[in-house]
Amino acid sequence: MEGQGDSFEFKATNHGDVLLAGLRHLRDKQQLFDVVLVVEKQKLPAHRVVLASCSDYFRAMFTDGLKECHQEEIVLSGVTAKGMANLVDFAYTSKSNIDCDSVVDVLGAASHIQILPVIAACEDYLKKHLSLDNCVDIANVAELYTLKPLEQFVFQFMCKNWHEFCSCHDFHRLRKSQLLKLLKSGFPVDCSELDIFLSILNWVDHDVEDRHDCTLQVLDKVLFENISLQELQSVCHNSVFKDICSKVPGLSKLINSFINTTECTKDCEARVPGSITCPNLCKCIARKSVPGIGNLRGFQQTVLVAGGFSNETGMTSSVWYLDQSSSLLKHLTKIPHVDQCNFGMAAHNNKLYVIGGCFNDQMQEIVHPFGFCYDPAEDSWKSIAQMTLERCRFVLGVADGYLYAVGGDPHASDIQMEGAPCERYDPRTDRWEEIEPLPGGRTQHAGTTLDNRLYICGGFQEDEGVLDDLWCFNADSNQWERGSSLLVPRADHAMFTHGNKIYVIGGWYYDPNTRQRVMASSIDCYDVDRMTWETVGSLNESRLYATYTLLNNVIHVVGGWRNGKYRQKCRSIDKFDLDTRRWTKDQDQDLELWEHNTCCLYLPKSLSY
Repeated sequence: MEGQGDSFEFKATNHGDVLLAGLRHLRDKQQLFDVVLVVEKQKLPAHRVVLASCSDYFRAMFTDGLKECHQEEIVLSGVTAKGMANLVDFAYTSKSNIDCDSVVDVLGAASHIQILPVIAACEDYLKKHLSLDNCVDIANVAELYTLKPLEQFVFQFMCKNWHEFCSCHDFHRLRKSQLLKLLKSGFPVDCSELDIFLSILNWVDHDVEDRHDCTLQVLDKVLFENISLQELQSVCHNSVFKDICSKVPGLSKLINSFINTTECTKDCEARVPGSITCPNLCKCIARKSVPGIGNLRGFQQTVLVAGGFSNETGMTSSVWYLDQSSSLLKHLTKIPHVDQCNFGMAAHNNKLYVIGGCFNDQMQEIVHPFGFCYDPAEDSWKSIAQMTLERCRFVLGVADGYLYAVGGDPHASDIQMEGAPCERYDPRTDRWEEIEPLPGGRTQHAGTTLDNRLYICGGFQEDEGVLDDLWCFNADSNQWERGSSLLVPRADHAMFTHGNKIYVIGGWYYDPNTRQRVMASSIDCYDVDRMTWETVGSLNESRLYATYTLLNNVIHVVGGWRNGKYRQKCRSIDKFDLDTRRWTKDQDQDLELWEHNTCCLYLPKSLSY
């Protein structure tokens, strides 16, 4: 026969379904059974090969030479008949019927014999049906079967609803170990730290005879630095607190030592009998508070990086955050708009505002006036009112509860004026209003806020070149007031405040003789009271289109072109400590970024879980 050497591979696409249907048919006809599972005296006949194909537990039992290899009946302990019957059905049908009456039985059996898809299905069911009435029970289930993701999900729910949860009967059912894990979970709460403190006192009081020994251990997880002294003093008059103090030696002394301490040293530490230490109670610092966040529990301040250009996608609308533990940039969210650069970005009441900017359309730069607001607590965006003008390469500053849009590319709009057009946004009314123009039109300038007043310096003007002036906006008079000129002109630079002074860093200017671009290398500081500038440091390397952001007294330098050269992209995040005046270099990032934007924001720690 001609063509005997030819061959082809035939593959039946429905073979798996046919095989499963065949196995079901054998089961329905009670044919070829070779094993019987006995659970709570109920017998469940099955085929060994079916059980072993979907369970590592049975595969090991039937193939590793165990005694069960030769037993016709196998007694299973530690599971229920209801749960195991459900799993045998799953083995033959790929379906598992899960409801509130069966989910714990099915989960227990699936965990015992390690059928992972069913375990995941039970976890999803419990997450979807989580409520204040059952959250403690689900936490117990998660702990029993070592389901860490489910346990964290429950803890996050409890924290998010702490105000209501702590008033429920189930709150008092929490065991000491659970309450400790809950307080250490790092999730944001919907109440003040004082409420956390009071709820713990009520938890102790609910069973004070059994819980008084662990009171100080649990209170060690209270963030007393987030409670004002006035609030703490009010607790001392609380009847529950007085009753617990009578049964917990040293508690009253600890609280009073915190209230009465006016000076604290590094060695300051309050101790109670039994060598139990509760160092949080003697932290003599003012209550930490951030506008827009009721309680800092579960939040961590970090650097956000947004938009611009990256080596991975070109122009981008991605937003990354600097993970403090790994020092790596990790993806957070995306601006709900086209990929863009040269927009204004600022944080106000711990919300991120991204406004204006430009994008490319068929090689043409398009400037827009649209604005967006990101709430990290809800991980959500919303649109805000658009500016009266289209802007890019402008300053978006925050002062006195308003967002200020100052200057920008003069080609972005048809408005002609001698100064730089300015407007401000009121988040409370979602409206923009024009304010006095900044003298001298400009783009690529910088701004910052000190004592609730907006400062602007430098920038580029087509007729004048790179500028060296400094201006302060007086909101009361709606006027710009002139300050002392910069030590060197700057464009594409950064400006921030530290202590009671203003700093400028980075940028470039033109050499007055050669008209060549020169990278500004000095870090200059401005004393507002004396109206004087001084140089306090220098860059470890010059970068063009980089950003400079202050976090915890440390300047973080992100992205840019080394020495202004396009082919020399910077991957490392360099840091300059303003206290020690020293530079350090972090590990290289996977990302190369330029013409992006950065600012600081408090993010829920749970975002990195």
